[in-house]
Amino acid sequence: YDIFQAAGTRMYAAIENNAKPVIAAVNGFALGGGMELVLCCDFVIANQFAKLGLPEIKLGLIPGGGGTQRSVAKLGRNRANFLLMTGAIVPASEFVTAGLVNEIVDVDSLMPRALELAGMIAAEPAAAIEGLKRLTAHAVAGDLAAGLAMERDILGDLYRGEIGQRRAREFA
Repeated sequence: YDIFQAAGTRMYAAIENNAKPVIAAVNGFALGGGMELVLCCDFVIANQFAKLGLPEIKLGLIPGGGGTQRSVAKLGRNRANFLLMTGAIVPASEFVTAGLVNEIVDVDSLMPRALELAGMIAAEPAAAIEGLKRLTAHAVAGDLAAGLAMERDILGDLYRGEIGQRRAREFA
């Protein structure tokens, strides 16, 4: 567990801290780790059928890739609590007003729109874009490191516990 969790944490941090903006194009379900990936991105475009969620609670676990902290930062505490504590799988369209999803497009327009957005951003001065990314990240950072450390400890305890072990076996 520890090696897997540490690798995931590094991957999500690399995406979130990339100097270049990262665009998620969601074509279907983004659940658990997929949702945690979405939470790390700077822009999110989804098709009309996309669904997002953090259903780890259904396994007796919590998100382990930063989902507890990033969902609060991106969605607010109450929306995050709803996702985290119910395991709800929610249409991406409901995340537009929350500010997580930038646009909903039809299936055939998903990648063209994501590439169009990438082109619009790439056309701007790289140093300005990178500076803006650093500034907006700093504005919402809070004490993420402490929250991630707490998340890692709690998840480790849950994975090693009886319910976590049993539900992981049932899930497999």
